[in-house]
Amino acid sequence: MKKEFFAYCIAAACLLSACGDDSSTSPSTNTGNSQFSSSSMASVPVSSTKESRDTKEVSSSSVVTSSSSKEVVSSSAAAKGFPTNYNPETGILTDERDGEVYKTAKIGDQIWMGQNLRYLPTERVEGCDLRWLDEREKSDSLQTYGRIYSWTEATRISCDYLTKTISFGNTEYPLPFQGICPKGWHIPSLDEWKTTIESTNQHLYKLLSTDWVGSKYAGTDEYGFNVLKPANGTHVQFILLDNSGAKSQTLVFNDIGGSTIQLETIRSEKTAEGTYLRCLMD
Repeated sequence: MKKEFFAYCIAAACLLSACGDDSSTSPSTNTGNSQFSSSSMASVPVSSTKESRDTKEVSSSSVVTSSSSKEVVSSSAAAKGFPTNYNPETGILTDERDGEVYKTAKIGDQIWMGQNLRYLPTERVEGCDLRWLDEREKSDSLQTYGRIYSWTEATRISCDYLTKTISFGNTEYPLPFQGICPKGWHIPSLDEWKTTIESTNQHLYKLLSTDWVGSKYAGTDEYGFNVLKPANGTHVQFILLDNSGAKSQTLVFNDIGGSTIQLETIRSEKTAEGTYLRCLMD
């Protein structure tokens, strides 16, 4: 693992050597067990061809509203091998559980939600006395940033497993693993995130909204993935499936001193709040 991590760092440094050698630190929530990745320690350059997000955003008004038309769209999507809640013509995902609509982003061969999930689970997780979820989030913040979850709430796995290792890909927890994602979509793994980063040629700024601006980088949102900079803070975390023992693993986009973006993973309690969820098409 150490050799692999060192190789990744060397590769990232070679790719972005023009940006300088910036020092890096971990977010305040880091437990010291960071481990990633092809883009760790990479300085993100300023793009001279930043695109406006306005030219890429799909209006929710473009979503078909009549029931008969929806059936046609669903049949067409299914015929093309897409989930029936996804319109391949507009790139819009409609969550049939609550009617929420989401823009999507195609990166390489993957199709991601281009916004953070806003779904509110209606039941408590099995075996849990408490909910690790803020059900009172303000509507304006919710629409902009999405809902924050704990790993436990996102996976809906019994609290009996809070201190146990969970092995995904077996009969009990098959892959892809849906969790609270819409039907036909799933919680991504670390490997799937790595595939996404590799598809951008290690250019993290292409995934960031144009709100991210530093002295040596600027987000361009080239793919419409739109990772928003937090209103208060320097880093944003996303839920992963990969976990070990009583810990869950999250992926962190971290602004280092306003000069570079570092991508890393951290481990925390499975009930820890404050993490967003991006679902990936099966």
